[in-house]
Amino acid sequence: MSCALAAGLLRGKRDPREAVAPRVPDDTLAYLLYLLRAVRFQGSLVRNPYLASIGIVGGHLADRFRALSSIEFRQVGDVHEIEWRYPDLASWARGELAMKAAS
Repeated sequence: MSCALAAGLLRGKRDPREAVAPRVPDDTLAYLLYLLRAVRFQGSLVRNPYLASIGIVGGHLADRFRALSSIEFRQVGDVHEIEWRYPDLASWARGELAMKAAS
């Protein structure tokens, strides 16, 4: 329990403690989205078990997606549209690594 608390997976000081999903960095989230483009899974890109497992759901999802520079995310009601800056995961990795190297 103390290790989980130290790692940020639990919140509070009294039992039962609340389990929390760790904040996933933007680069990791972008990597996951580009990876999921090529993976078949049940659900949709905005409603799937992978994003749910890291706490990216509901209104939080839209906020996180809009913060990513490698995609453009739009939402009107229940309709979601993603415009991809890169055609695939390998292109994303090359482009993002080149930008970080130039910085």
